[in-house]
Amino acid sequence: MNDVSIWEDDLPSGKQPEKSDVSASDILARIATLGDRMMALESKIAGMRSDLEDEERAYRKIEQEELPGLMAEVNMTEFKLTDGTKLTIVPDVQTSTSQERMPQVVAWLVEHHFDGIVKTAIKIEFGRGEFDAAKAAAMSVSESLGRPVDLSQIIHPQTLKSFVKERMADASEGAPALPLDLFAVRPFNRAKLTKAKKR
Repeated sequence: MNDVSIWEDDLPSGKQPEKSDVSASDILARIATLGDRMMALESKIAGMRSDLEDEERAYRKIEQEELPGLMAEVNMTEFKLTDGTKLTIVPDVQTSTSQERMPQVVAWLVEHHFDGIVKTAIKIEFGRGEFDAAKAAAMSVSESLGRPVDLSQIIHPQTLKSFVKERMADASEGAPALPLDLFAVRPFNRAKLTKAKKR
């Protein structure tokens, strides 16, 4: 705990120590104690976050590398643990779109009639005290506002992932081949745990 020395100069201008059951020195000592406690908790929380990141990395290594690799060596896709939990190797993908690639991604989706997964967002900047104007614009975008509009197209990450998995699984004749580089697709196998049902 921090050392606390109490002098009249330490108090706010014009303030003198009040005579009460709780002295000014007691209050300042409590403030110092709480400050120390706050710093200790801040350090502890940072450590817990770091530990969590380490645990998540270790989990992903087992899930996506070690278990799929070992089970592939013995040509196994399913394994049951002693408590009945089922371990299954399932295919999965990682995919993403950057702002730089988005125009090409959207163009490909439009060309092959998959643009239903693309959402369009309009952003209009308003200043302080312009809430009423912003509210009106939210209901109806009007050219008469004379404001710059930020128009962007977005695809929700989970929507994109589902789309990519669906396209990769579609082996029907005439189905367009998904450009894996454009969609930054990385196929991989991962281990999936299915806990046994309690009886």
